[in-house]
Amino acid sequence: MSQREKAQRSRWPWISLVPIGVGAWAPIYAGLRANCKSWIAWGSLWTTISLAGWIITATQKGTSDIAGLCLIVGWVGGAAPAFTIRGEYERRMASPLLQATARGRRRIADRQRALELARRDPALAREIGVGRPDERGAVDVGLVDVNNATVTALLELPGIDGDIATQIVEMRGQLVGFSSLEDLGERLDLDGNVVDGLRGEVVFLREEQLGAFDAVLAASAAALEATALVSADGAFATARVDRARDPGRKRHCAPARQAARSCQVNAGLPIVAGTS
Repeated sequence: MSQREKAQRSRWPWISLVPIGVGAWAPIYAGLRANCKSWIAWGSLWTTISLAGWIITATQKGTSDIAGLCLIVGWVGGAAPAFTIRGEYERRMASPLLQATARGRRRIADRQRALELARRDPALAREIGVGRPDERGAVDVGLVDVNNATVTALLELPGIDGDIATQIVEMRGQLVGFSSLEDLGERLDLDGNVVDGLRGEVVFLREEQLGAFDAVLAASAAALEATALVSADGAFATARVDRARDPGRKRHCAPARQAARSCQVNAGLPIVAGTS
């Protein structure tokens, strides 16, 4: 724990001295940080009393003794316990167990937010590295992206051994990625306990695989275009041979030329001069 953090913690009780109950919530801050419900309760009480004083002041014309009393009680009531619990607060915050507990809560909260982000905006989740502890600079919140992580990262998951990790890598290469945990369990015939153990530990981001699928479609389209070009060239060549053998049969070349033009148009190719 840095000296700067300690100094910040030791100064928080001074918030309670802000006049007329504005800082009465200071014990609530200490209670939340130190996980002490009684401090939260006392802070809530003094804050409520101060708030009541402000409401009475705003709704009644002129001065009100009740409102003034509420503001003073809330002010003093919030300041007194703030300085009283200050020592205990710092002792609690110095506890390794308490610090580990606080870090664990933050990590769980971050993991839940990352899971929600993966569902809502997978492109952004993949951009910041959710589920990729193997990538440098990625956001590591204890999740693993089954569709993109390395075998080493997959082996860190509960119930995943070398054989299962290898099957995952091989099968996801054949598919457009796994769609969900249930899909993974069904395709690999995983034990139900393994599937349950992975729940909340994995995400399935498929953008990378979709990109590869688009590339396959583009390659298929290119192959189709090349086939159409060859067909067009073949039809035109056949027409040229027929004309060379029998100059008088020009009328028979017209269908061949028309077929060549049709192939080129269907393939989206430019009409080359001399093919008409």
